[in-house]
Amino acid sequence: MRKNIGKRLTAVALSAALCGTLLAGCSGGGENGVINVLTYEGYFPDNVVQKFTEETGIQWQFTAASSNEEMYDKLRTSPDMYDIVLCGDYMLDTMVQSDMLLALDKEKLPNYGNLNPDYQSKFYDPDNTYTVPYAAGSPVLIYNPETSPALSSFSDLWDESLAGRVVLLDDIRVIQGFTAQSLGYDLNETDPAKLEEVKNRLIELKPNIKLFDSNTPHNALVSGDAAAGFMFCSQAATALAENPNLQIAFPSEGAGFGIDCIAIPAEAPNVDNAYTFLNFILDGENSAMASEGILYISCNQAADAYLSDAFKSNPAVYPPDGVLSDAQFIMPLDDATTQIYTDNWTAIKNS
Repeated sequence: MRKNIGKRLTAVALSAALCGTLLAGCSGGGENGVINVLTYEGYFPDNVVQKFTEETGIQWQFTAASSNEEMYDKLRTSPDMYDIVLCGDYMLDTMVQSDMLLALDKEKLPNYGNLNPDYQSKFYDPDNTYTVPYAAGSPVLIYNPETSPALSSFSDLWDESLAGRVVLLDDIRVIQGFTAQSLGYDLNETDPAKLEEVKNRLIELKPNIKLFDSNTPHNALVSGDAAAGFMFCSQAATALAENPNLQIAFPSEGAGFGIDCIAIPAEAPNVDNAYTFLNFILDGENSAMASEGILYISCNQAADAYLSDAFKSNPAVYPPDGVLSDAQFIMPLDDATTQIYTDNWTAIKNS
């Protein structure tokens, strides 16, 4: 998943300012009252960051990444720079296989039992050795019924009436995966010939695409620059809050599902501070505060008592019954197939 909600950017601004004034903390160097965080921009709400700092005195140092792949590259090239990494499931699997993450000492996490088992023991961490599930969700179609035909399938985005009015996630795996599904193939398709079809199909869509945007795609819907789009549920929920007339739909071809987790890098410079934060965010009230701020499904069963009814009934966040029954995860790919996806995405963007 990707996330970037405008109302959370104050946390990013605060973090950036702290990182500028406490640069030594951003470069590692042992326990020193800071925590160096690597994740998507805006993925920890400002009130959560402020509460953590007030309660612990630990200063928040933030590095933003625009994709799972960028996070992997940053951690690979600077393994001793970060104390916490928060990223998507398939990339966590790659990090585990590359020995980039620390095995968690559960005795340092008294709140670990608050996690909902439904979001544990997944393919990327079957024994729950390395990760703390933080948020879950699914990408959705969203459209303005005043300017767009009704959408029910991913294929509807190719409607000629949407020329120049579609916003898509700038996500190499999600967009190619759902296009593959629309052609009757697998979300994690690996056949080069079928991936060539996917590439050509997306090139056919280019006249309809207003922009690719993984950070704030909802803004294009709210402003009217786009009439339809495909984005993560939190972004769609933000758009709905600003314009209740917008409509959402889950693609009839099948749903995708992702879980983002927090982990401690194997060479983290401030491990104790990382554990302090993990236990803080595992607290039910703090977890609920974070979930309502980022508009994703909570992975913490102790948070349920603190989540508002409005949040739990938001259809963009919590899909109707049955929608996710056959949802698929985006899975890791071998290097050769990953390169095909990368090359095809470049060709699509440059067409």
